[in-house]
Amino acid sequence: MAFFTFRHAEFTFDRVQHRELDGDPVTSSHRLSVETSPGAPVMRLPAREE
Repeated sequence: MAFFTFRHAEFTFDRVQHRELDGDPVTSSHRLSVETSPGAPVMRLPAREE
């Protein structure tokens, strides 16, 4: 698992991703765009499959 902090990020995935925001499910999608306060979020992503 990888950990990241950021102010603005855009992610594009090969497959639809199921997501949560503060533990609540949000719409699944191939893309995610996020803006937030500096250092506030922690994004956890599964390791890349090789």
